[in-house]
Amino acid sequence: MNKNRLVLCLVGLLLLPALAVAQVDDRARALLAGLEAIGAPDEIRSLDQTMTMTLHDMGEGMTTTTRTVIDYEGERAAIISQVMGMETVMIYRDGQMSMRTGGMSIPMPPGTEEAFDGIFDATTTAGMLDDPNVSATYDGEVSYADLLAGEQVTYDGNLEITGLPTDSGVVRMVFGDSGRLLGQVISTQGQEFIVVYVDDPAQNPLLATNMEMYEYDSDTGAYTHFATMAIDNLAINEPIDESLFQ
Repeated sequence: MNKNRLVLCLVGLLLLPALAVAQVDDRARALLAGLEAIGAPDEIRSLDQTMTMTLHDMGEGMTTTTRTVIDYEGERAAIISQVMGMETVMIYRDGQMSMRTGGMSIPMPPGTEEAFDGIFDATTTAGMLDDPNVSATYDGEVSYADLLAGEQVTYDGNLEITGLPTDSGVVRMVFGDSGRLLGQVISTQGQEFIVVYVDDPAQNPLLATNMEMYEYDSDTGAYTHFATMAIDNLAINEPIDESLFQ
């Protein structure tokens, strides 16, 4: 698996689209209702998020800090990444993408443009039971390698988690006794990942929170600690930092 491509995909927002009324089991509906009840603005006009990610499968671990700034109304976006002391800036503006590092403009390597795929599709948990084109089923109690256990709801639709697209649009959400969303299980690029939330993701309508990620090893049948992700800053509908686009 191309790790660099996966890191680029991980940059972004924690997004959860709507779930259908007609195709949602009663117990699934009860669990998802807690997420739908999270307060959300009428619309998201801008977002400024800073995230630190530590990859545990790369020797002693590699830490990256990424700031993502999105102007939904003007369709502008900036992704500023710092890795090993080097800063890389990717800009989307006026339908064009550009990239610079060390203050110098450089061609965008193949695949890096995927970081902007769907970036302007802002979705919150408000109204998440209204869309008739997706479904959710209740699977009962589950346990994944003692990392994640609880009541599971399988969601089938167009879902992205932390900017990471699923292979089929299917994600398994695991809830605790209190109805809190404990984590999710997703498949992307042919790999299965467990996402365990460190904090309650219902703190904001984007479900953006600190998390641990574990990757399934098909050879050993075990999960390995893939990454730690921490949300350092999250601002919604605040003034855009115009200096990023000058």
